[in-house]
Amino acid sequence: MAVCRIAGVNDINHLTPFIGKEIWLNREDLPELEEDTFYVNDVIGSTIMYNSENRGIVKHAHDFGSGIVLESSLNEFFHVKQVSKIENQCVFIIDGVLD
Repeated sequence: MAVCRIAGVNDINHLTPFIGKEIWLNREDLPELEEDTFYVNDVIGSTIMYNSENRGIVKHAHDFGSGIVLESSLNEFFHVKQVSKIENQCVFIIDGVLD
């Protein structure tokens, strides 16, 4: 889920037809991001390293508002404390493995 604004729509009542619908955007229409920020979708396919051990590839990234949770190809879940970009790669500081 994402929070966004629709140009020209200033009344929430005009949005009721969209409740429960999926809204798709073209990637090129999204704004450029500041340094060390990313779109959650950008991390899909990244390798997860935890305690110097390869823990699989990011299969899904969930943002529930209290931080990002990565789901690995090995069906493990990791709470992300911080994300940085180094040489066009996302680097995750993992807070821990979730049960």
